[in-house]
Amino acid sequence: MTGFTGTGKDVPLGDFLMAVQVERNGKRYAVSFSNKMPDNPEILQGDTADARLLKDGSLAFSFTDGWGNEGHAQLRPLAKSS
Repeated sequence: MTGFTGTGKDVPLGDFLMAVQVERNGKRYAVSFSNKMPDNPEILQGDTADARLLKDGSLAFSFTDGWGNEGHAQLRPLAKSS
């Protein structure tokens, strides 16, 4: 992960770990996620109860994080589970 300094140079910040949980409730999917940024102790987290399953098997959703920022995400599976 890199951070933008405003000088046109990215500064390496290190690796971060993202935890994602997906639950199915009938035809709907709920997604929650959190991560810890490598350059500070704050944790980014968000969730939705309305993720859409796309034809390619990924989940698309909008969310508001713990700081009130709105965003969009798409989760793609690395492999199909049996």
